[in-house]
Amino acid sequence: MRHVVSKSSHPTGGSEVNFNWDDIRIFLKLARLGSIRAVAAATGHSAKALRSRIMDLEAQTGAVLFHRSAAGVSLTKTG
Repeated sequence: MRHVVSKSSHPTGGSEVNFNWDDIRIFLKLARLGSIRAVAAATGHSAKALRSRIMDLEAQTGAVLFHRSAAGVSLTKTG
């Protein structure tokens, strides 16, 4: 399912953005668990697919949502 955010309500002031609710769910699970591998185990998605979806979400929002390290991920101030 996709949700459209109009230009007037989008925080970056850009044009319409289509968000995939599955990507939002992945974002929330990653924020809670702090690890791509943990999310992969919980959802059955590959770590590669999850990384790609998070990177796509960041591209859509125009913001870096997570700090990445060998220990896992944590939310940025924007995230």
